[in-house]
Amino acid sequence: MMDKRNSKDYGTGEPLVKKSDEIAQKIQALQNSDAPAKKEVFGKLLSELLFGAFVLAEQQGISLEESFLQAIDEMILEFAS
Repeated sequence: MMDKRNSKDYGTGEPLVKKSDEIAQKIQALQNSDAPAKKEVFGKLLSELLFGAFVLAEQQGISLEESFLQAIDEMILEFAS
């Protein structure tokens, strides 16, 4: 079971979408910068997105592992055709 200490910031879908949008805007701004710590900041922002996805999946009873493997299989089939 997921550690929910920081999951309150993500709540349900709506706060997650808002948070994801904020992070996406930061990522776009960072892509156009020459910040020396760009790689570390990217990692932190992507980790925040992943955490939000884990929280939402846990709340909805979704197995991200199964969903991920299915998505990869579909991408492979699409690429191969």
